[in-house]
Amino acid sequence: MEASSGRWWGFKVLVCRRRFHAPTAIPAAVGDVYREMTIVEAPTPSSAQRPFSAAAALLRWTPATDAALVRWFNERAEQQQGSVLDVDPAHFSPSASDLQTKFVALAAIPAKPLLFRAAIIQKFNALLRRCLPWLDLGGGSEAGRKLGELLRRNSHLVFAEIKQCILNGVRERTRGAGGASKSIVLDNFLASQSLSNGTTGIASSNSCFAQAFRELHFADVTFLRSCWDGDRVFQVNFRGEHGSDAGGVFREGMSRCMEDLYSGAIDLLARTPNNRTEAGRGADKWLPNVDLAGAPLAHEMLCFVGKLMAMSGRTMLCLPFNFPRVVWRRLLRQPVTLEDIEEVDEGTASLLRRLQPYVEASDQARNALRHGIDDDLHDESRDRFEEAFAGALLWTAPRLNGNGVLPLRPGGEDLEVAFEEIGLFARALHGAVFSEVLPLIDEVARGFDMVLPLRALALHTCAEAEVVVCGRASFDMAWWRTHTNYAGYEDTDEVIQNFWCVVNAWGDEQRSNFVRFAWGRSRLPPRESWYKDMQISRSNISGGAEAIDSSLPMSHTCFFSVELPPYTSIEAMRRGLNICITYGLGGVLNT
Repeated sequence: MEASSGRWWGFKVLVCRRRFHAPTAIPAAVGDVYREMTIVEAPTPSSAQRPFSAAAALLRWTPATDAALVRWFNERAEQQQGSVLDVDPAHFSPSASDLQTKFVALAAIPAKPLLFRAAIIQKFNALLRRCLPWLDLGGGSEAGRKLGELLRRNSHLVFAEIKQCILNGVRERTRGAGGASKSIVLDNFLASQSLSNGTTGIASSNSCFAQAFRELHFADVTFLRSCWDGDRVFQVNFRGEHGSDAGGVFREGMSRCMEDLYSGAIDLLARTPNNRTEAGRGADKWLPNVDLAGAPLAHEMLCFVGKLMAMSGRTMLCLPFNFPRVVWRRLLRQPVTLEDIEEVDEGTASLLRRLQPYVEASDQARNALRHGIDDDLHDESRDRFEEAFAGALLWTAPRLNGNGVLPLRPGGEDLEVAFEEIGLFARALHGAVFSEVLPLIDEVARGFDMVLPLRALALHTCAEAEVVVCGRASFDMAWWRTHTNYAGYEDTDEVIQNFWCVVNAWGDEQRSNFVRFAWGRSRLPPRESWYKDMQISRSNISGGAEAIDSSLPMSHTCFFSVELPPYTSIEAMRRGLNICITYGLGGVLNT
């Protein structure tokens, strides 16, 4: 408004839809597919020669096929160590073995449609990257919410590089300060005494996690958004133990907190049904303890767990939070799937799968009954259902803690499920499996959002969000070896060859223990977040072969550095390294 005249003024903008056309920057082969709507496709064993229709080609694609193509782009960019937007889609030529393993969904699709779709997906991501500054993935407004939901539903089309741009932008805009001046003291001896006495209650436990919670949770959360000196957020000291925290002691302290959470040292988390029975997928997973749903302290501790998760995601600390997929799905506001149930409770998932063939017939029979129509079309399904379950199906759902059941309707413990109610029962059971634990997971989400706004992960899948926070449980051995430096050794020395021979022969758990010994953390950061190479230096040991072979490696966890004796044989190397990963965790052989 103009102050003197009181008149309104401004700009009127007309936004027009832009017609999509072939960009000139893409390879000529791809441009031809754009510009020509009819191209003769090479004959295949199953079809005669026919014209290629761009519109028809788009109908071939499903989320699974798109996700496989996006995965190829991501891997190709990683191999080239460049931008995914610079990958030439005309070079899509996975090996036969890759098509049978990693890209199964693409195996039956001819070359021309693949090329066409690849170019469209790449162009979509290029345009999306340009639009990122104007997108509100948090859904603050009605329009923003609709656009955010649309993008989240199609997140399988978005390259990892674009998702990383969003994450990095949120990290930078919400960066905090004050961590360098924040210091806490953890007492390993007190934690060990608490565990040996069986003091595992959330109020009485003196585990390292409980000690960290009491010192950090009620402080200003801003310092948890800071990061200095690599991946360090604040300083940690262990009472009565020698050590100067240049990063390694901090990482060791956080690793001790993780051990407490997933070892029963504190009752905040509980094993899933699959974990208790050691059956099915996810047999090592934990969930918030539903027995503590009414305890305010448990809610605050779970909020603190969320803060630690977000801190790990901000700093690429890769703390190993061993949660099932339903936790990550809840953080990302995605609906629970049958696969999520199967990872936690194989028995309930198996029941739901057994009921699936009857659901449609049951719903039709119920509708017929509602309208007073005699239903004799589903007698065969009814007979098979009654034969399979013989009145053993009640209106209840098993509790995650294994203690009793949840009634799905009043008096459900004594009500049998009729054939006409199978659909209703299956949907009620699906919704009830996690009904007790979801409010507790929401407390984790509350803490997470305080440190790293969840909108940063809006386009991530569950698996991608887990990698952001936890890193990968598996090890890229070629990358790790390439990013290892030596002092007093060469990569071609027999000692170094023996070292990598032993590490390559280990499983992921043993490799994780070695990284814990060498760096104070149990997982390596992903390639895109790599910031610290490992250093192997030659130990100065006097004496002959016997003295050398009986000595042990020493690590400097602050610097991801290992002093390695010049062992005279691979057997001596294996013995020394195995002692380190078995007895050298928690500071025994570290400095």
